[in-house]
Amino acid sequence: MPFNIKNFLLSRKIHITLICLFVIGFLMSLVGIPGSLDAQLIYSESFAKQFFESLTPQEIKRYHNNELLDLLFILTYTALFYQLLAKVKPGKAAIRAFVP
Repeated sequence: MPFNIKNFLLSRKIHITLICLFVIGFLMSLVGIPGSLDAQLIYSESFAKQFFESLTPQEIKRYHNNELLDLLFILTYTALFYQLLAKVKPGKAAIRAFVP
């Protein structure tokens, strides 16, 4: 059966995954620290060291929580990508896409 984007987008699993992505992204925007290393395209070792030394204990906790949310975000969009691959290439082909 050929891939049908309309059926894919109407799938309940896709809706749940997309809602999770939006919620996690929103939470990251609330928890995140302005000027964080994640917001920098590139940074030096001295900049990173200075950034971490300038954080208060409360900011360290916020940074930690933001990094956990970031990992959850990565896992969620990976699940979305896998669901798309599983529809386009059913079977083990989708799993092989994640194996180097």
